[in-house]
Order: sequence, then structure tokens, then C-alpha cells
Amino acid sequence: MLTSTQFVFRKSSPNYTEIPQANPIRWSVCLYEDDKFVQQTGWFKCRDFFNDMAALYNGANNCIYGMDTQKIKVNTYGIFLLIKETTPQFIDNVMRCVAPKYKEEIGGDLHPVPVEDMPGHVLILLPKDLVDNTYSFSFVTLLLRACNDAKEFSCYDHLISESVEGLVANYKDSLKHLSLKRPAHLRKYWWWSGPVYNSLTKTENSFEYRPILHDNGVMSWIRYTQFNKPE
Repeated sequence: MLTSTQFVFRKSSPNYTEIPQANPIRWSVCLYEDDKFVQQTGWFKCRDFFNDMAALYNGANNCIYGMDTQKIKVNTYGIFLLIKETTPQFIDNVMRCVAPKYKEEIGGDLHPVPVEDMPGHVLILLPKDLVDNTYSFSFVTLLLRACNDAKEFSCYDHLISESVEGLVANYKDSLKHLSLKRPAHLRKYWWWSGPVYNSLTKTENSFEYRPILHDNGVMSWIRYTQFNKPE
């Protein structure tokens, strides 16, 4: 059983610059050390910050909109996400829709765990193979957010077909057959915004390119792949 006594919470939260989100779900990154989950970030709602955190597994950093990844410590094997404002259906939706997809396409397990004395709070470990690139990190958190619904979804196809989550609803056709694993021809990149701006050109540490990395979620990969052929 997981309880609040197993966490070390921040005494204050940074002010992040974020756009409004319809879904109430909020995220915070934790480091597991000395048998405690130590909160590394404040609560945030914008999933684009996960693109910045993928840099931590690739010898890079990003500092933008109040989030400085140099001040964030993560475990080498993956990132513990503490999630709040979840619906009663959230965990079951994840186990029916996201966990089987991850197991089939990449391998391994996802186990969201409720914090018993903190209603609506859930902890989940996202393994390194989901968080060391902006494509998978963005995609899996998009699906987690879509699972935060009062509706019960039976499987991945049902989630994509019926979700009212903005990006899912707008990109149903693209997401229906999309894998959590990067396409084979793109696996040498951990972020990719076309042939000019990507992890091999090593532009992510340049100030002018920080917004490009920040915005490089799964939909960005899809859009750039449609118009640019990687070398």
C-alpha cells in the first residue's frame, strides 16, 4: 500500500508558464531514493515539459517556461510520475488501454498505484524506454491524460475512438495504428523536428532552439515525418 508518508513533497512550487488545459490532470516528477519518493518538480499541466525531461537521458538539458531540467534528478531506469486530479476510472482505463499496448509493442509492465490517503493521486513508473525520447514520452502521457475520463474504456481502440481528449479526438486516424515505439528509421533520434533540427544536429542546447525541443511531442514527429524524409 502506498501512502503520503512515503513521499517528500516540495515546500513551494515554481511558477510554470502554461496554457489552459481542459483535462484537470496534473503531473509531478519524483526521484526514488532512500525508500522515499522525493518530489522534483511542482505540479504542472502542460505535457510539453516531458519533452524537455527526455533530455536528461541524453546528456542534455532544457530551461524554458519556468522548468529547468538541470534542477531535476531522475532514476536511471525511468521516471516516477505522481499524478493528481484523476478520475475513479483512471487506473482501470490505463490497465485496459495503455498497459497492454506497452507490453505488446515494447515489452514490460505499467502499474499505476493509488496513494491511499490522497484521493485522486496515482503514482506510475514510466520505464526508460518510454522517457528517453520525446516521441514515446509524449505519446504515453497523451494516452494517460485521455484515460483520465469519467467514461470506462475497454481497450486502446475504444479509447482512441471515443475519447474527447483534444489531441486524440483531432488525430484519431493517425493514432489508430501508431506504435509507442518510434518508427525504425527514426530510432537514431531522441528528438526530431525534421532534417535540420534534431538530436543529431545537437541544437537542443542552443537558446534559440529550446522552444523547438519543448514543442517536439508525438504530434510534431507525425507532422514533420509527413513532409520530410529523414536521412
